[in-house]
Amino acid sequence: RRYGLKRKADQQMRIFSNSLISHRQENYKVQLFGRICGLYDPLPQTIVTDLLSFLGHLSELSGVVFGSNSWATCEIDEPIWIPLKLAEQAVTRSFETLSDEIGKMALHHLYSMADEKAGIELTRLMEHVINEHLFHHKRSLAYLEAMFNAADMNNDGVLTFDEFSELVNRVFPQATSSMVSSMFIAAIECSGGGDSIKDFAFARVA
Repeated sequence: RRYGLKRKADQQMRIFSNSLISHRQENYKVQLFGRICGLYDPLPQTIVTDLLSFLGHLSELSGVVFGSNSWATCEIDEPIWIPLKLAEQAVTRSFETLSDEIGKMALHHLYSMADEKAGIELTRLMEHVINEHLFHHKRSLAYLEAMFNAADMNNDGVLTFDEFSELVNRVFPQATSSMVSSMFIAAIECSGGGDSIKDFAFARVA
């Protein structure tokens, strides 16, 4: 505080943020970086986590660290080419916890974008991973919304414990009463308290 470093840092951060916003349409790397930072068209936190996990897979498979440093050490328009085989392996790992259908679709779209010899540019590959995870994320949310609405017997926009319990037991019969109670309590906390849960809280704990 004595030297005003925090104020100077805040000023520089504002300048940096405004610069990203001003130039977002001029370069696709700037556009993507700003989205990851949440400055515009922000990505859901789960998608950012998926992207970072993907970069971790890419780094592990190649022995090269991929991340913000990959952009910082090259010119803004300089491409970073990823061999197709390496991209294929990293994408496969990124989607291995999801269904085979989703993984195959992600690979199919990758092949249509990449050049067999040159591979695929890193930023385009990152955008591809984001878009594929976003598609799955939105489809999952739509499915959860339909489940929530079906369980909301009186159409009041919230689920009571009885409604929630019946839904969980119908979808996951192996769930114990303690598991159902723990999930409901967690959803109550996400909803901000009370004795019923809202749709966004249901999606978080589902």
